[in-house]
Amino acid sequence: DVRLCMDGLSAWFSLIISLVFSLGAFYGWGYMKHYLDKKEHIGMHIFAYLMAFLSMQALCVIQHSLGFLIAWEIMALSSFVLIIFESWKEEVVKAGINFFIQSHLSVILLTVGFLMMSAKTGSFDFESMRALSAQEATPAYILLFLGFAVKAGLLPFHTWLPHAHPAAPAHISGVMSGVIIKIGIFGMLRMLSFTQV
Repeated sequence: DVRLCMDGLSAWFSLIISLVFSLGAFYGWGYMKHYLDKKEHIGMHIFAYLMAFLSMQALCVIQHSLGFLIAWEIMALSSFVLIIFESWKEEVVKAGINFFIQSHLSVILLTVGFLMMSAKTGSFDFESMRALSAQEATPAYILLFLGFAVKAGLLPFHTWLPHAHPAAPAHISGVMSGVIIKIGIFGMLRMLSFTQV
């Protein structure tokens, strides 16, 4: 079973995500009026925006590594679609592909890290991971940290940022700065919550 839990960390990030996505939608409503001749692009953009929001909210409450990875992948794919809204521009597509590749590097690192932890605990539930000693969990923690660092754009994993920001629509660039990058920080904090005190 995929366990859900809203703790203090989840509640704080869920609130920030809701606020930033609401403001982004408000600004985006006016921004998209300039593209009324591209209704199919707008429809896909709105769908991807909703999926990005829902997947990030899911990440805040999921307490199961496989469920977390599925939500993470949905977030990565929907963010990619949001970035390449102006896909008729070559530079936008190049920036989107760069983001796509690095996002999936993050997914690979997280997947291996979580699999290493579940192999030791026999469970994919986050609660079981808290039983691991620091010595047992350190290799997996390193991979998880690197996976979250790619999403957070920490040095030296920041190379997708200067390309993705100008390529994305203005309201998506704001959401990216406000929460898409910060979800990497959330992942690090969630990972730290696994450690024994």
